[in-house]
Amino acid sequence: MILNRRLHVFARSLSRVSQQSSVNRPSSFIRKYTASTANSSQSIKANPIPTPQVVQSLRSKEHRLRRSIFQGLIVATIIAYYLDGKYNARAIRRTIRTAWVGATLAADYKWNFTFIHPALLALTTSPEKADQIENLHKRVARRIMDLISSNGGLYIKLGLSLCMLN
Repeated sequence: MILNRRLHVFARSLSRVSQQSSVNRPSSFIRKYTASTANSSQSIKANPIPTPQVVQSLRSKEHRLRRSIFQGLIVATIIAYYLDGKYNARAIRRTIRTAWVGATLAADYKWNFTFIHPALLALTTSPEKADQIENLHKRVARRIMDLISSNGGLYIKLGLSLCMLN
């Protein structure tokens, strides 16, 4: 008897929940049926394909958003460049310059040196290769000296300590 009563209460609560969920359902989830007196076989109205005007307006909004983001990045870069020179003693500029020269030096060494097994090193050593290596070291030294002199400050002290290592 108690079990029957509990099942009856549960069944009533389920019917209330299903009624409430269908009433509170958003309109985008409700299927819209057409009441056609002439042809009742077409009961469900299909969603139309977006028109070219709708697609064009969406694309223009997307284009404006991309353009505004790009313009914002340009303005932020200009402001950061100005503030770096005024308040930060050009630290960002020096860091970028140092990273660029470091990447250039690494690429130069990578392109000019390849791994040669020590057993084959004696066979491949030639005066032309020695001249190429000497020119490479001169290029690198010139780039490092230009970097140190353009950055100034503590970079000059680091350059002097590098010279004392020789």
